[in-house]
Amino acid sequence: MHKTSTRLDILQYIVDSGGATPAVLKEEFSLSRQAVHRHLRALITEGSVVKWGSPPIVIYVKRRVLSIHSAVQPG
Repeated sequence: MHKTSTRLDILQYIVDSGGATPAVLKEEFSLSRQAVHRHLRALITEGSVVKWGSPPIVIYVKRRVLSIHSAVQPG
């Protein structure tokens, strides 16, 4: 899948921030809600990010970050 410049910028923002909500991405990149979700769906499909949480609080994080976080959670 071809990554657009905006998609790469969104991925980098998620990595640098440790995660982001669609609302934050919408404001940060001046995109429509639909455009943000289109980019997030593509990043999920390629395995770059995962959706974490459930509405009303959903955060998208880099797949590796979530794996590490889950591994260190007390059982």
